[in-house]
Amino acid sequence: MQSVYEDSMDLIAKLPTIAALIYRNLYRDGTSVGAIDPSKDWSANFASMLGYENPQFTELMRLYLTIHRSVDVSGCLSVCLYMSAFVDVVIVSVY
Repeated sequence: MQSVYEDSMDLIAKLPTIAALIYRNLYRDGTSVGAIDPSKDWSANFASMLGYENPQFTELMRLYLTIHRSVDVSGCLSVCLYMSAFVDVVIVSVY
């Protein structure tokens, strides 16, 4: 049973890289994601994997990921959904 748990956690840990690869294949030139920089936080690495190095985009990604994480943790679904919809609009309008 422990090996199933470890395999599941390994697979979940790879999801951001898989999502970034799919995004780059669909909306970018299909280049590789590159290495993860241990000096950056998770949102900065994810923005970089998507192909964005702009600090404003990184901050928006940090806010976006925090709001979506809040839905799972705190249960404030309606407030978080409105906030995430707002951030979605901001990200789309800026980029």
